[in-house]
Amino acid sequence: RLRALLAEAGFERAEASASASAEGTGEAARRLAAFEGAWFASPEVVAYVDELGVAAPGEMAAVAAAWSRWAEDPGAFVARFWITAVAWAPKAAG
Repeated sequence: RLRALLAEAGFERAEASASASAEGTGEAARRLAAFEGAWFASPEVVAYVDELGVAAPGEMAAVAAAWSRWAEDPGAFVARFWITAVAWAPKAAG
C-alpha cells in the first residue's frame, strides 16, 4: 500500500522493501526489555502521554513492569520487521 500512497500523492518511481531480524537469546530479550521499559518509565514520556490522554501514569508503569517480566521468560524471543518505501518527486517543468 505504501507504493500506491506515494503514487497517489504524485511521486514517481516508488520502491518498497521489507526486512526482518530476530534474536533468540536471553541477553537479547533483557536488552530490549531494558530499553523499552526505560522508555515507558521515562518521566518526560509519561507526562506527555498522560497530557495527551493516551495512557495514565499507572498504565505506563504497568507496561514498563510487563517488559521486565517478559525479559525473564525463558521463551522470550525478539523479532523486528521494517517496511520502507521511497519515491522521487517529479521534475519541475521548465
